[in-house]
Formats: sequence, C-alpha cells, structure tokens
Amino acid sequence: MRAQFTAFCAMTVATAFMFSCSSKEKVVAGERVDAPMSVQAHTGASAAVAAMPKAMIYKTSVDCTGFVPVQFDANGSLISFPAPTDITDQSVPLPLAGGYLLDRRGISSYSRFTTWTWREYRALSSAPSADQIKSNLLDGAYVTEVVVLPMTLDEALADTAAVNKLIVSGKLGVADPYTPVVE
Repeated sequence: MRAQFTAFCAMTVATAFMFSCSSKEKVVAGERVDAPMSVQAHTGASAAVAAMPKAMIYKTSVDCTGFVPVQFDANGSLISFPAPTDITDQSVPLPLAGGYLLDRRGISSYSRFTTWTWREYRALSSAPSADQIKSNLLDGAYVTEVVVLPMTLDEALADTAAVNKLIVSGKLGVADPYTPVVE
C-alpha cells in the first residue's frame, strides 16, 4: 500500500512539474491549440492537483464577434457545439485592442462560426442538428490566430487594460505582462 501511495505521489509531482513549465505560445490557423496550464500541487493525504486553463485571445478572417462558434477537428468533422441554454451574455467574446477577441466560450484554430447571432441561437427551442449547423456556417469565417495568455480568463477579464497593453506592446506569446521585458 505504501509503495502505491509513493508511486501516486511521484506521478502527481511529475504531472505538476510537466504543466508548470508552460510556455507562452502563439498559434496560427491550422495548428492544434494545447493551452498551457498552471498547476498547483497541494500537499496532504489526498495529494490533489488543481489546474487552471489560461485565457486565450483570437483573431478571425472576418468580423465574427456577433456569431456563435462551433468546434471542428483537424479532419473537418463537427465535434462540439453549445446547447441554446449554454449561451449567456457572458459567452460573447470581448473585443480587445488590435482586432483581438477574448475567448469566453471555447475557441480553437479549427473553430468555425454559424450564421446564428448569440441572441438567435439562445432563442432556439432545441439544439440544431449537425447537418443544420454545417449548412449554417458563415462563409469565409475562420480563426486566423490564437494566442494563449499568461493569465486565467478571470484575471484577463479583471484587467483588460493589461491584456490590451500586452497586445499593443507586440510581445504576444513572448512575455508575461506583469514581468518587465528587457530589450
């Protein structure tokens, strides 16, 4: 039993180390987005690990701010879409400097956008079928850039000035906005 507990602790520490070495990365369309996470290992009998995903900002080929995103995989298969009841005012992306949008719903480089506005989608009586979604995609609307921020979504929402400063600085994916950059 002690050997199993020791092995569990070692796996927990290794996992915490692996995720704590996150990098700030800039991802372009067509690449997979694996958002780095910050992990805190808690000591104690349970040796639990808590992870907080990092906030992401993105740009699109055309203005998609008002339209509901859906998720496709690398092969072009629809893999995820929200139920109308999942859509709230807090789902809508937040416009930022430089044409970036702060993701509040879940976005990837494979996301596409429907022709339904947030209000129209929320008013649907039931979730559309996969075929309905595919036939209601906004032509030419693609995610062109995804940037993982060095902060959580709550932190980004609480300090959008810091996010805009990071965007305007041209240092996206390079440095934490709270750490001075030596030129």
